[in-house]
Amino acid sequence: MLNEQVLKNELIIKIDSSSTTNIDKFINLLNSNKIDVNAIGKDEYLIKL
Repeated sequence: MLNEQVLKNELIIKIDSSSTTNIDKFINLLNSNKIDVNAIGKDEYLIKL
């Protein structure tokens, strides 16, 4: 996980035991709605709302 402070408009999610296809679809859905998603570790993503 990041050692930096998470801002109020940021969310860190950890996705366990999900197929990479489902994760990719979820990230694509967020990106299509102009929501920035960055991978920060294995199964951890930083979402900027």
